[in-house]
Amino acid sequence: MHKLILALFLYQFPAFSQRDLPFTKGESLEYKIHYGPIDAGKATLKVQQEEGNYWFVAEGKSIGMFNLFFKVRDYYESIIDTNCTCPIYFTRNVREGNYTKRENVFF
Repeated sequence: MHKLILALFLYQFPAFSQRDLPFTKGESLEYKIHYGPIDAGKATLKVQQEEGNYWFVAEGKSIGMFNLFFKVRDYYESIIDTNCTCPIYFTRNVREGNYTKRENVFF
């Protein structure tokens, strides 16, 4: 799941003009993740516009009984310039079981 979200942030929709963007300010997506019949987690993706920039936040986390066996806490954030749809900033904070990864990228 986190590879798909990372790909979305890294390739930032560079060919679109502002009126042709595939998202809108205030858009929010919510997903429930299942492992067979077990509720395993949830993920959200939110789009906001602040100070002339688009701000994307994606979060994923494990829930319930699945959380006891494999705890997941993923956070991704990306800031995009509204004029050129160019990335300005990207951060990734991943905690999946014993694996952790933190990245901050300024463009």
